[in-house]
Amino acid sequence: MNDKDDFVIREFENAYSTLEISDYGAHVLSWTPQGQWPVVWRPQAISLQAGAAIRGGIPIVAPWFSAGYRDGKSANISPKHGTARISRWQYCDYRQELSHSSVCYEYECVDADVARTPLHMQYNITFGEALTVALKIRNKGRAQTRCECALHSYIRVSDISNTVISGLAGASYWNAISGEVNGIQKGDLMLAGATDRIYESVNPIDIRDEGYGRVLHITAEGSRQTVIWNPWEEGARAIPDLDACDWKRFVCIEAAACREHAVILDPGEEYVLSQTIAL
Repeated sequence: MNDKDDFVIREFENAYSTLEISDYGAHVLSWTPQGQWPVVWRPQAISLQAGAAIRGGIPIVAPWFSAGYRDGKSANISPKHGTARISRWQYCDYRQELSHSSVCYEYECVDADVARTPLHMQYNITFGEALTVALKIRNKGRAQTRCECALHSYIRVSDISNTVISGLAGASYWNAISGEVNGIQKGDLMLAGATDRIYESVNPIDIRDEGYGRVLHITAEGSRQTVIWNPWEEGARAIPDLDACDWKRFVCIEAAACREHAVILDPGEEYVLSQTIAL
C-alpha cells in the first residue's frame, strides 16, 4: 500500500494476476495477468490531485455522464462525468478465494441538486484469470431519481492503428464529435482518428491485437450502451496528463447507461452495472 498525501494506492496479487486500486475514486489503476502485458492501461506517471480525475485505469462515471442529459439535451452539469471518480471511497473488504480475489468499496453520494436524492454506491472488483468490476447503485431517498453511469475502461493495446474491435457490426451509434445520429457500424471497427461514439449495443466485444498476440474478450451486464473513445494525436495534446504517444496505447471500451438510457430508480431500488475483461 502506497500513501501519498492521503491518496492511498493498494496493490494486490494472487496466482493469476496483479491489481492496483486507488481509494480516490475507487479507481482501478491497472490489471495485469501473470506473464502478460497489462490489460488495463495507465500512464507511467499518475497525476494525483484533489478534485481532478485520475487518467487511465477504470474511472467510475456516476451519477451523470459527461455534462448530464435532461429533456433531450445536455444538462450542463459539472464536474464532467459526475462526482464518483473524484471522491474518496471507503475501502471495506478484501477476500482471497482459490480461484480469485475480491475488493469492495462504498461511497455515499449526496449530490441532491443533481441526483435529487441520496445514492449509496457499492463497487466490487473481482480479479483472477479475468477482471470483473461491478457498480451497485441504490436509491436511499424517498423519491424516484434518474442516474447515468459508465465504467470507463482504458484497455491497453500495442498500437491503436492496428487494433481490431469486433462485436459492434450493425449497431447504430451517436457520434459525439460530429453530432451524427444513427450512424451504423459496418463490419469490424478500426480507429483511424479521434473517436467518441455511444453505440446502441450490449453485445460482447473482442479486441484483436496482433502486436501483443492476444484477443481480449469484454462482456457487460446491466449495460444499455457501449462507448468507444480515443482522443487521437490532436485531442491528446489538449490532455495535460497524457504523454505524446500515450493515445496509441489504449482504447476505451465502456459499459454504460446514459443519455436517453439513464437508469430510473424508485426509493430503495438498486441497479447493477458490471463489466468483465478476459483473455
